[in-house]
Amino acid sequence: MSLPLVTERLLLRWPIESDFTDLSTLWTDPRVAQFMDDYGPRDEPGVRQWLDTHLGGGGQDPSHLQLILTRRTDSAVVGWLGLGTSQDPLADWNFGYAVHPSHRANGYATEALKAALTYCHTSLSINTIWGECHQANKASAHVMTSAGMQETTPTPTSRRFLYPPTPDPRSGSRTHTESWITVKNSAQPQPKSTNGPTPGGFPLVAWRHPLRR
Repeated sequence: MSLPLVTERLLLRWPIESDFTDLSTLWTDPRVAQFMDDYGPRDEPGVRQWLDTHLGGGGQDPSHLQLILTRRTDSAVVGWLGLGTSQDPLADWNFGYAVHPSHRANGYATEALKAALTYCHTSLSINTIWGECHQANKASAHVMTSAGMQETTPTPTSRRFLYPPTPDPRSGSRTHTESWITVKNSAQPQPKSTNGPTPGGFPLVAWRHPLRR
């Protein structure tokens, strides 16, 4: 498997010059900035600088990937997914993503993340990858679990997920994720998950800026 990555509906590739307008629209949208914390450009000059750095593979720096999510039927840019070396010892790499508001609730984030995780693990030999989202970000948590990630110990402000899942030695074939959720559910009722957008829009992974270049 090599880049670009091709899924059922998407093509994931490095940025190209013609992405500037679409990325500017994406990253300057306040609905996108809502969950991006301190990562990412917020204006057109910032997008211009980011794009110049990563055009065509950014010199093929092996410490990260910057993938533009495009729809195969019409080449429309629907979002971005960035993965790279983690500053947190939880895993080797971590990631962040953004889906344009007009393309949310279509399953694109899950489809892209699943393909990217498999590529990094099998083709780039990245042993472990983690991501996180705000505690209230049920849709983003759903994206990560649907992509094959395993929920691990949360922080006071975020839920964390790990790839690949590992068997839980205490419970036979169950994963650590399933075991942790079982314990949590026994303590208090949990709200049902949802595939749709939250009132604030389809959530994005909270970012800890490991890919800033």
